[in-house]
Amino acid sequence: IRYSSSGNSLITYSTVGGILDVYYFMPDTADNIIRKYNKLVGVPSLPPFWALGFHQCSWQYNTTVDLQEVVENYRDNGYMFDTIWTDIMYMDRYIDFTVDQQNFIGVKDFVTSVHNSHLHFVPIVDAGISLLDSNVGENWYDIGKGMEQD
Repeated sequence: IRYSSSGNSLITYSTVGGILDVYYFMPDTADNIIRKYNKLVGVPSLPPFWALGFHQCSWQYNTTVDLQEVVENYRDNGYMFDTIWTDIMYMDRYIDFTVDQQNFIGVKDFVTSVHNSHLHFVPIVDAGISLLDSNVGENWYDIGKGMEQD
């Protein structure tokens, strides 16, 4: 924002390419400006109610027992609690879509018990697909590479 010699504010946009669409909402009440904006771009979607609640996550949950202890400690101490997250330690050698069969024995039963308690479980999934062969699952890198060739 800069100012003209007469004191009026000016906004200058510089682009390297492409099209710049500019929309102005004329002075109105805040509610009407929001209505106009929502009519233009659509209304935002709301996350599920539980996602707005109390979550617990740590890099330190290295076993199913660790996760169970956290849930039990939250309950026993009367803390509000909606969701337990586990970071990538649950994976076999940090390979997506796998579970470490030594350290996360019984994780399926744990997740069932979390859900039965009206809580939620969120496993973190890495964006990268490993080149390594999994000890317990598919090699998703090779599967994806095969799809590319089809």
